[in-house]
Amino acid sequence: MQHIFRDPLTLAVLALLVGQSLVYIVGGINKQRQQRLSESARAPLRQELVAWGVLSPGQGVSAPAASLLRSWQGITAWSRIGMGVGILFAAGAMLVVLALLSASAQSGQITPPTIQAVTLLLQGYAFGMCCGAILGLLIGAPRVGAASARQTAPAQAPPRLAEYRVRQVALLPGALLLINVALVGGLDLLFLQQFTQAELWTLAVFPGLMLLICLLGEWFTRRLAQLPLRPTDDPPLVARASIRFRARLVGMLLELEIFALFILVICQWLLQTYSSAHPGGFIYNGALLVYAVVLLSMRGLLERAQRQMGDQRADHSAPLPQPAPEAEA
Repeated sequence: MQHIFRDPLTLAVLALLVGQSLVYIVGGINKQRQQRLSESARAPLRQELVAWGVLSPGQGVSAPAASLLRSWQGITAWSRIGMGVGILFAAGAMLVVLALLSASAQSGQITPPTIQAVTLLLQGYAFGMCCGAILGLLIGAPRVGAASARQTAPAQAPPRLAEYRVRQVALLPGALLLINVALVGGLDLLFLQQFTQAELWTLAVFPGLMLLICLLGEWFTRRLAQLPLRPTDDPPLVARASIRFRARLVGMLLELEIFALFILVICQWLLQTYSSAHPGGFIYNGALLVYAVVLLSMRGLLERAQRQMGDQRADHSAPLPQPAPEAEA
């Protein structure tokens, strides 16, 4: 275990994870406590809500619009806090795993301890970030409009899953994970003489963590229909805004899942490239890098597909309100 804290690369990765988690936590707490939105904070939030059709492009910062901005900031604040806490817990769990592996390591270990430590920490980062974001959204989303959802407010039927989730888009992360396992397994069958301990991580443990992320994301997507999301008191806007908010939350999860898939592929490539029992070669070492580039390019495409296909379904909901006199947020 001592060699882990003496290795510069492992310490750098660990420091990066801890630093980013603290940035998420502190930034989320500051946003959550902020009652009045500054102009600099209001502009990017409004731009994001306009892009998702929650606000119309010509709509001024009216009282309902200001309520939407504060609601969205509250949701993202809790998700950032959850990501920060999740990364810390997952990194700590991976350090425990590394300690157990180090205690039982044999002299004939084929994977360098540094590579093993870096891949485990990166996987902990991806798993903790995604699970923490889901936990933060579960805490933050019901609080949106909680003060305004009075008993006098008319009750609304819960939205249907198809109103804010596009099935074809939501299933793509799982399909990409299956392609990843098939690609890694096929490369190992073609190029390896025998399977080693590294394949246990690349074909079972790491993809298993990613599968758990996808299952949690699907569970949260279905749970969204039951959350009492009321981002504004404006009756003409509340139905459309609640559906759009749910669709945007699904888009956020899709982005995180694709990013976690990218980290999975990078970890698999590190284990394949630097394990002593693995052969070299352009195809064996380059195929996963090509797939990683494909995943990065799809990160934004899935989010835009969720948005555009969701736009067609949200057109049947209440129309966007016309611009109203400006009000302070």
